[in-house]
Order: sequence, then C-alpha cells, then structure tokens
Amino acid sequence: MPSSPTGQPPVHRPHAVWNDVTVIGGGQAGLAMGQALQTTGLTFQILEAHSRVGDAWRQRYDSLVLFTSARRSALPGLPFPGDPERYPTKDEVADYLEGYAQQFALPVHFNMPVTQVRPVAGGFELQTPHGLQFTRTVVVASGPFQTPHVPPFASQLSPEVVQLHSSAYRNPAQLPPGRVMVVGGGNSGAQIAVELTRTHQVSVALGHAPFTLPQRVLGRDLFDVLERLKLLNVPSASRLGRFLRARDPVIGTSLRAEARASRVRLLRRVIKAEGRQLYTDRGEAHLVDAVVWATGFRPDSAWLPPEITDSQGRPQHLEGVSPLPGLMFLGLSWQRSRASALLGGVGNDAAVLAGQLVDVCAKESEVPSAAGSADSAAPCSPRPNRL
Repeated sequence: MPSSPTGQPPVHRPHAVWNDVTVIGGGQAGLAMGQALQTTGLTFQILEAHSRVGDAWRQRYDSLVLFTSARRSALPGLPFPGDPERYPTKDEVADYLEGYAQQFALPVHFNMPVTQVRPVAGGFELQTPHGLQFTRTVVVASGPFQTPHVPPFASQLSPEVVQLHSSAYRNPAQLPPGRVMVVGGGNSGAQIAVELTRTHQVSVALGHAPFTLPQRVLGRDLFDVLERLKLLNVPSASRLGRFLRARDPVIGTSLRAEARASRVRLLRRVIKAEGRQLYTDRGEAHLVDAVVWATGFRPDSAWLPPEITDSQGRPQHLEGVSPLPGLMFLGLSWQRSRASALLGGVGNDAAVLAGQLVDVCAKESEVPSAAGSADSAAPCSPRPNRL
C-alpha cells in the first residue's frame, strides 16, 4: 500500500482525479515548467490564481522595464518579439507570456489559487476555492510566495501622510504633491525614486549603500558581459555563488548619480516615525507628505507543508528539490544560479526538474498499489498528455 510522507493512512476519495504533476503558478516559471513537461508525456495541469496569464506583470508599476534585453527574456521555444536588443516593458512581458501559453496549448486553469498543500497517501492534496485537487507530485512555481513588508513603526505616521508599499505603487499620480521619501534602495525602490523626481521632491532612505551595475558596459548588454565572464551561471552553492548572492546589485539605476545631480537626497536608515516625520538612525527628522515603502517582502508559506520551510518560512530545497519527496520549487532567486529567477534562465531549471519528475514517477511505479483501494492512485508513468 502506498504510504503518505506523513505516515497517515489513505483517505477514502472514490472520485479523486489524479494528475502526475500539478504546477502551482502560471507565470514564467509555471509556463516554462509546462513546456518542459510536454516532452515527458506525464499528465499535468497548471493552477493560476489570476484570471489571465501575465496579470502578475500587468499589476506592477506602469514604468517598469526589464533590465534584461528581449533576447535574454524568452522562454524555451518562442523568441521574444521585436528588436532583440531592446528592454521590454512589463505589459509586453505579460502579453508574451499569454501568447506563450497559447502557442504551446498549456493546460492553465484560472482563478485557482492554492491555499493549502498537504501530503497524503500516494501524493498531495491541494485546497482551492473550487474544492480539492489531488496530484502525485507538485511544482511550486508561484515565485517566492511573499507578502509586502512594512516596518511596524509606519503606523506611527499621521493619517495625512500617504503610504504605499512598492508593490502597490503604479505611478506618481497616486501621491500628493510635495515631499516623498522612498524607503529602500533595491531595484524597485531606485527605479520608483528616479521616476518620482520628475514630479516630486524625493529623498531615499538606505539601509546600506547599494551595489550598482550599469545596464550596458562599453555599449554591450550587462548580461552579455556577465556571460562572457562565466558569472551568469555560477552555481548558487559554490563559493563564488555565495559571494555574489550576498551582493545582488541594483542594475541600471545609480542613486548616487541622481544625488550628485541634486535630483534625490540620500539619507541614512529610517528607524522611527512620529506624526509627519521620519527619523534616521542618527536622529535626523525629515518631514514627508508621502512614503513609498520599498522595504521588500517576507515569506508567506503557511499554506505549504511545514517540513519544507525553515523557522522564518523560507523554502528549504537543494536546487529546487524539497525535503519532501515529490514536491519541488521553480523560479526561486539563485535556485541553481543567478539566471534561475530570470525569464531567460528559468527554462534551464525547468528542464532539469522535468527529468527529476520522470525519475520520481519511475520509482513510484515500482511500489505496488493497494488492490481495490478507491483512494490509491495508479503509479504515474510517461504517457501522452490529454488536454
């Protein structure tokens, strides 16, 4: 009889429908995973929380442009349209992903957020708003599944101060005229700050001086240079990979250059709020009319089995393979290399995982099923996927 990773006995589900693989998330990682699975013959489905492929990109700030060229922003099997050296907008990325799903006739099911993943006998049970789904293996391709983080002291600001997390920022019109502080200087924070300089008085509070790289080096795309230097695919677990992970750069936007041109004012780390003022770690008070919190995200993994996350809720994995047999991740930052979370690199990781999923099914086929058990799923094995 197949046993659950938790040791729980089978639950009687006379009408359970099992897929070999369920991919959670229909963004670039989920679509790349689907395309790779088509070559294996395993049956699979892709569950997408939004109502349309690409909506996660459409909902980001209006001026967002990729820092990778179109040539480096394509998924396997379909070039990104237009000039390969241009830098696509977020809406162009969304439309490309939607076209990709159509091109490969990928089985994406919309409005299907997964709210719980639970190991059961023979596979996994997935809770969705439309009922339970049952699957032999799972690939979590929904990104780093994080929630926006705003420091607790933000609640001490006056209601007169407009506050937005960078994930809710769309354009300068959302903010009142006057003094805006962007808290955080990563890629999103830096790009938003530069955009706001056209309409507002902008200051940027930094926890540390950002490591910045230009988008082009001597006329060449930065990622061409990184590839030439063999840095783009450095394994994440290597000594060099660990060094680079700790210094993930801001690409193409220099806040120091903006400060030298008197377009932004760079401040120390913000640690306190009171009324309409924010205070730095040196006790300096700064009056604000609005704040954009580019303070990152925190893990939100309560919906995943606890044995695959650490005490901080971060996923535990080795190059995408979790400690729980049959559950894998795709699209995480530095999953296997610097390219893992990039549009042009996630396909390589997807191909590796597809091969591992075939191996999982091959091992499962060696386990005898419970004769006559209504809940026992027949072992998965390569066969044509019927859409």
